[in-house]
Amino acid sequence: DCESSIRLNRRLAAGFTGRAIVRLLQGKPQDAWDDASASLEREPNNTMALAVRCRSAAKLSRFSEATADVDKLLSLLPADSPDRQTFIKLRETFRPPSATEDK
Repeated sequence: DCESSIRLNRRLAAGFTGRAIVRLLQGKPQDAWDDASASLEREPNNTMALAVRCRSAAKLSRFSEATADVDKLLSLLPADSPDRQTFIKLRETFRPPSATEDK
């Protein structure tokens, strides 16, 4: 499980990515964002962690962060990846950041 993986080796991204996915599905976007960020500290081009952090940031109304993550994710995905269209459409749902958005 994710908790055991993290306890055994905190240097690996996989445990944090897995726990981020679970937390996002549990409706805990801040916890998911934190774990995805921890994963990305260890593995900056982890596309799954970027996807989770992007979705978490959007749920937290942190649209500039979500946009930055989806843009990086799109730069890493192959041009023929079926996931590209999903994330392009997701990016279109983000509101433009307002002057009052929390950073």
